Amino acid sequence: DEKDTSIPKFLYHITNKSFINKIQSRGLIPKTKSKQSYHPERIYFTKNETNMKSFSNMLIRFIPKEEQLILKIDTEGLDNTFYQDPNLSNAIYTHQNISPQHIVSYSTLD
Repeated sequence: DEKDTSIPKFLYHITNKSFINKIQSRGLIPKTKSKQSYHPERIYFTKNETNMKSFSNMLIRFIPKEEQLILKIDTEGLDNTFYQDPNLSNAIYTHQNISPQHIVSYSTLD
């Protein structure tokens, strides 16, 4: 996949609510657990909140809507390499960890 160098100030990630305590202490760590297709360890993000509904719908069979939690990630100071997700417009992924200091908020999808 192509590298993406146009990274906005904030990125958005969906996780299961049950993981929030671990994420708050350790951050986001790439996992190999496959969602749509097999791939190496990755963390997926959308570049804007508008895309969260599409991304949320893609994940429903893995994370029920009522269990989904949206994390808002501040990219300032991140030294990660991001790649374009070929399956979703305005979505990207990284193979590198995201520290808890970069997670600025979390909320449910309204």
